[in-house]
Amino acid sequence: MERVLAEPSFTRAWFVGPIYHQAAEGLPGLAEAVSAARVTFAESREPVLPQLQAGLGDGDLLVLKASRGIGLDQLLEKL
Repeated sequence: MERVLAEPSFTRAWFVGPIYHQAAEGLPGLAEAVSAARVTFAESREPVLPQLQAGLGDGDLLVLKASRGIGLDQLLEKL
């Protein structure tokens, strides 16, 4: 997560799953990224799909990284 926040081309990230809140505590720049709506935490994948559909445009790069247990592959199928 820290590398994502530090990447100059980073514009938006969703961290999905219950472990991310704990793992992110104390990361430099996290509070600012959350308050600027550049980072969103979601406990499950369901609230993420409408946000992705509304926010993705032509030429955007979307990277999904998760365990199959979270089911982010199902989001990709719906996009």
